[in-house]
Amino acid sequence: MFKSIIEKLPRLHGVLDTVINNITLFAPSNQAWNKLDQSTKTALSTTGPYLEEVFKYHVLYHTDTAALTTANITKGRTVVMETFDLRQVFLLQLANGRFSVNSALFTRSDIRCSNGYVHVIDTFLIPVGSSRLMNDYISSPSSDLLEFRGGGISEFNSWITGVPFSDTSITSVLRQQSFITVFAATNEAITKIPLNKRQSLYNDKSQLDKVLKSHVVSGKVLFSTRLKTLMASTDAISAAEGTIVVTQRDNKLYVSNNGIEGEIVVADIPVKNGVLHLISKVLNYIYNNAFEQLRDSGVTREFTTVITESGHVSNTESDLQSSTFAVTQFAPVDSAFTQLPQSLRHLLQTNHTIMTRVLQLHLIKGQRFELSYFTNGLQYNTGNGVLSFYRDHNVTFVEGDHVRARILRSDSVTNGIIHYIDTVMGVPFRTAQGEINNNSWLLSMKLALSMHNNLSQTLDTASDSFTVFAPNDTAFVTLLNTDNGKKLVNDKKYKDYYKKVLQRHVVRGQVLFSDTNQLITGELIVPSIFGQITLIRTLNGTFLVKHKRVTATVVRSNIGLTNGVLHIIDKVLFSDPEDLQQTSGVTYHLGNLLLGVTCIILSASSL
Repeated sequence: MFKSIIEKLPRLHGVLDTVINNITLFAPSNQAWNKLDQSTKTALSTTGPYLEEVFKYHVLYHTDTAALTTANITKGRTVVMETFDLRQVFLLQLANGRFSVNSALFTRSDIRCSNGYVHVIDTFLIPVGSSRLMNDYISSPSSDLLEFRGGGISEFNSWITGVPFSDTSITSVLRQQSFITVFAATNEAITKIPLNKRQSLYNDKSQLDKVLKSHVVSGKVLFSTRLKTLMASTDAISAAEGTIVVTQRDNKLYVSNNGIEGEIVVADIPVKNGVLHLISKVLNYIYNNAFEQLRDSGVTREFTTVITESGHVSNTESDLQSSTFAVTQFAPVDSAFTQLPQSLRHLLQTNHTIMTRVLQLHLIKGQRFELSYFTNGLQYNTGNGVLSFYRDHNVTFVEGDHVRARILRSDSVTNGIIHYIDTVMGVPFRTAQGEINNNSWLLSMKLALSMHNNLSQTLDTASDSFTVFAPNDTAFVTLLNTDNGKKLVNDKKYKDYYKKVLQRHVVRGQVLFSDTNQLITGELIVPSIFGQITLIRTLNGTFLVKHKRVTATVVRSNIGLTNGVLHIIDKVLFSDPEDLQQTSGVTYHLGNLLLGVTCIILSASSL
């Protein structure tokens, strides 16, 4: 597609046809074209000044030096080059070894031509404000491109001009001509702040100056390509006030300062001395207490409703508005409630006992715990239950009453902190089969059960009760590395045996949490659907499951279900086909132990 753009500009062909050895061309790939939004594609498909401007921004015309190669780019040092029309681009070798120009990564580099070098890049370079300094661009940004998503940045600029000038003020910082990165809050972000609190900030010029400086990083040009590499770095990004932390979720980039996080809604607007990003939140301005933040967040409507509905039986609302003690609130987002069966949602809104129990489980009173406090394996007794914390690939999980939730993000509030979570703790909402279908550790178990539909349907039965020991994906890989394992899984004549092996992992009619009284220490023999298995609690607390010569370790325990509990183990309970033949036709089936929803919610923690 870039070739077709060049063909639309015949009068500029001479730029690339020069015989002098001094041309560097950044050529966007076809994939780069596919990444563009439709309005930009339309603009680039029409011959005119804008098309010429974009083309020239991809060309370096060196009058005194040879064309640029990656050998000229030193790791960790930003290289500034002028384009054909005297704009600036910023080149960098990233921490991961890749090369970038502005927000584009090199996909092929140093392609030698008779008059220079070509570097293929994965993103088009759009000039936008690249001929103007940061301070000038913020005061009067372009109006023809997508940087106005979120209503523009006129409010942000008004705040800047509202701070009296001094040698250290935000205006002085922005007027510098050296490298700079700004995360500017959009008009939408600013007007979300209640008018009285917005006006209070504007009138307090000292605080306003600090808040604005929280959005500015001096001395660095941080395009999104660089920000992504800094997520894994221990190097903090020092802002003019405070520290910027970068995270990524669902392919979206977020920045935070002092516990206030905003999404980068428009990234990588180049200016002459740096880069501008537009964000969805005002950083480092904490103005709501915990209850006000839940009410205004836009993502915790249902949880806020449960809190207000519990007013006459619970002190949660007043606790969250207290200024006399700190709170740490785990707040399920709205999608956490929509994934619950309607009957459970109704119970949460109408059953005061369940309502109060769930609210207490999600609140730590008297303490403000940042996300970094929750180390892997930490257990914290809130006084109303024990919360357990786990970390996996920089993702933090919290578990209460045998239901685990992922911490999505956090917000600082005037009286503590809120951690938003994706699941309502203490309220199981999946059957055994539903958990297997949705657990990323159990893809092989899901596949195995799909070949044995009757067992799958059994585990989905809401009126029955089960304890399931589900082998993780590694367990199935280990199984398939043995000759008998390959026969069991792949040979059709062993299909019935395979089903019985899977049945061996299911105890029907009993719900056995790892902290059940019988499992505090020692061994417990229980009948599975096919054969007996032995549950073992070692002296160091390890939970094991044994069948004949095979002993599996429980690597994750106590996943609460609407019809029981599931434990993940690291081995398949199978030795060879002969042991199955010896016990074929023998099944064990205890009578149902019906557990109502209320029982699961209120009793699981005490089992």
